[in-house]
Amino acid sequence: MQDRPRGAIFDLDGTLCDTLADIAASVNFALAQAGRPPVTPEQVRLAVGGGITESLRQVSDPAVAPAERDRLVLALLAGFRGHYHAHCLDHTTLYSGLEPVLDELTRRGVPLAVLSNKPDEFTQSICAALLKRWRFIHIEGERADRPLKPDPARALVIAQMMKRPPHEVYFVGDSDTDIETGRRAGMIPVACTWGLREESVLRAAHPDHLVYTPGELLRLWQQGGT
Repeated sequence: MQDRPRGAIFDLDGTLCDTLADIAASVNFALAQAGRPPVTPEQVRLAVGGGITESLRQVSDPAVAPAERDRLVLALLAGFRGHYHAHCLDHTTLYSGLEPVLDELTRRGVPLAVLSNKPDEFTQSICAALLKRWRFIHIEGERADRPLKPDPARALVIAQMMKRPPHEVYFVGDSDTDIETGRRAGMIPVACTWGLREESVLRAAHPDHLVYTPGELLRLWQQGGT
């Protein structure tokens, strides 16, 4: 048994918070501004995870010529940011069952952090509103001067902040991108099935652990360290 608890780096969208409705609303606002047809929440769900620019590229019209598509994505990005800034908390909530989990991890002294590919301004706003009850040693979203997941660089910096070697940190997320990030960082990838990706996608990425409910996360500390 370890004499100190392993750390936990959490993804945000689809892992800690159900953000899909607000993201989809802002995507469709931006598309309407650009004179483009709306997309379904399902289309948005499949596009989330690689950063907002890539998500908007995926939901824009693939038939558009590359140069025009680049201009379209820039226009969509501007429209999305303005709308999402005002509406990112309209329907977004912490997933049910996570409050007691975070309470217990905090009680155990588990170092907690958030690493998201969502733009940092929105990551900070959502975490300030919904996660203020718990102490996270670091919260970080997409920043222009830092690589996106699955690049492991930022995860490794966070492990240093936690004063834990990578193999003593769980990387908890709901996507194959998160699983790859954890693996490339030398951490322990944990896949959550309640988020934005199908279980089959998660299984194909071979996480070390696959969990079906937030409560199952606590077993990781029971099995692998206090």
